[in-house]
Amino acid sequence: MRGTLRTRRHFGHVYESGRKAVGALCVVYAHEPGAEERAELGDLAVGVVASRKVGNAVRRNRAKRLLREANRGLQDRVRRPCWLVLIARRAAAERGVTSGQVSDELETLLHELGCLRLPEDSSRDAVR
Repeated sequence: MRGTLRTRRHFGHVYESGRKAVGALCVVYAHEPGAEERAELGDLAVGVVASRKVGNAVRRNRAKRLLREANRGLQDRVRRPCWLVLIARRAAAERGVTSGQVSDELETLLHELGCLRLPEDSSRDAVR
């Protein structure tokens, strides 16, 4: 089951007790939720944030769209249970940035945090 982080309390849990990885285009916080938290939002919950420092509303929305798309492509490989907060950085809103670049960086950061299964692991899970 996949949920969306929406409340200050949920984001606070991830910020306070999660691990952090920083890249040029985004920052990722990852938190392993407890049983009570999982009952509320499920095994995988994601929140996407872009502050005003990123730019005007158009740039912030573009950066968030790119992050959501990158996350969508990697969701099958994310270890569960895991709650993620994806924070866009100013560079993610620049004109020349492609969804492939954001996806590659997000994959690298999730791998650093230990949140990604190897591709062959996900195929084994599907067979079980």
